[in-house]
Parts: sequence; structure tokens; C-alpha cells
Amino acid sequence: MRARNVVNRGGVSTVALGWPLAVLLIVLMGAAATVTRFAGLGRPRGVITAAARAAAQLAAVSLVIGVVLRSLLMTAVFLTLMVAVAAATSARRITGSLRPRS
Repeated sequence: MRARNVVNRGGVSTVALGWPLAVLLIVLMGAAATVTRFAGLGRPRGVITAAARAAAQLAAVSLVIGVVLRSLLMTAVFLTLMVAVAAATSARRITGSLRPRS
């Protein structure tokens, strides 16, 4: 039995974007805010804000990656940039600075 919101293209299954997914995400966000409120874990508004910001960031990143993957050169530049950022982040977390130790 195949789910209605799953699209299979060339052996790769993806979730179809649309109103059912948007409604599901809003319901889950509301459930998280409700649990936060009744469990005394903080402000429910913070959960909603974080979830909305995360969704916007994921949408932006997916658009960028979709554009980048259309060109081999852009893919190489993007991967190089990602490795450089990851290395800088690791260096900062390990040493507390991006400067070389003397």
C-alpha cells in the first residue's frame, strides 16, 4: 500500500509538497507548543517561532541546493564553501578562535 503524499521518481521516494503537508506541520507545531505549555518547559511562542524559522531556513537551503546542483562548477564551489565553513566552525569550537595558535 503506497502513501498518497509520497512521490516515486526513478526509484527515489520524496514527500509531495502541498496543503496536507502544511496542515500536518501546523498541527505538529501546535502539539509541540501545547506540550511545552502544560509541561512548564518555557514559552509556547518560542516553540512556534523556532519551528517557523526552521521551516523557512530549510526552504531557503533547499532552493539554493536545487539551483547549485544544476551546474558542475557551482556544485564544486558550493562543496568547497561547505567544507571551509565546517573546518572554520570546528576550529572555533576546539580552540575558541579562528586564529592559528602561536
